[in-house]
Amino acid sequence: MRRAMLGFVVAAWAATGQAGVVSGFGDIRFWTGSGTGQSALVIDFGTAAPQGSPPAVAWGYRWSGPANLADMLFALTGSISGSNLPAPIPGADPRLGLVASYFASLESYFIRSIAYDQVGLPPGWSQETRAIANDFDNDRAIAQYEAPAAAGAWPAAGTFALSPLGPADTALADGGWYGYVVVDYDPATFEYPATTAFYQPTAAIPEPSAVALAAAGAAALVGGRRRRRRRRAARGVRGSGRAAAT
Repeated sequence: MRRAMLGFVVAAWAATGQAGVVSGFGDIRFWTGSGTGQSALVIDFGTAAPQGSPPAVAWGYRWSGPANLADMLFALTGSISGSNLPAPIPGADPRLGLVASYFASLESYFIRSIAYDQVGLPPGWSQETRAIANDFDNDRAIAQYEAPAAAGAWPAAGTFALSPLGPADTALADGGWYGYVVVDYDPATFEYPATTAFYQPTAAIPEPSAVALAAAGAAALVGGRRRRRRRRAARGVRGSGRAAAT
């Protein structure tokens, strides 16, 4: 029974872990938070080294009341390091890492790097840690973009607009997409492109432990039903024996 349950867990995780392209919120597998509002976070690794697949990854965040991009970012990030930053919270993705700083005088976050550990994920995921980071020596930097979209559909042509504000001041819109990508900037004006095309993302997946819990619950339910059937059958056999003896 234990071997069968283990096989069930492994098969369930492998099935849910296959790389799947996100065309809308219904394709996102990793959600955190609660509430009626829904937004998505996309990290576009693009041509950032090391090369690998998929080129972009997406997560989902649910919320109620006022919420901003920083709320979503910190709710999803399982590994946070830097100055004046909150600690990771339960339910965050342990594979998603953030290095940043918060400057109280400016009430602003400065993102230094974002990484996603894909080692151990099923086929379709390159076995490496993907990352984006600032490269000021080559006039490239992490930039924040957004694409509010109706009903959570992936924006046409993947076109995102440059966010006018930082993550703490960017209010989330229900059905909106928010993302980070490395872009070239003008060193004379330090201006980023007004729009950029994001790669269509692949859905981040929950860790095997979450799938294991669901699978174990299903296996326990099936096992319980089988045990009950066996007990009923045994009682029937014993009852028939007594009837025959009399």
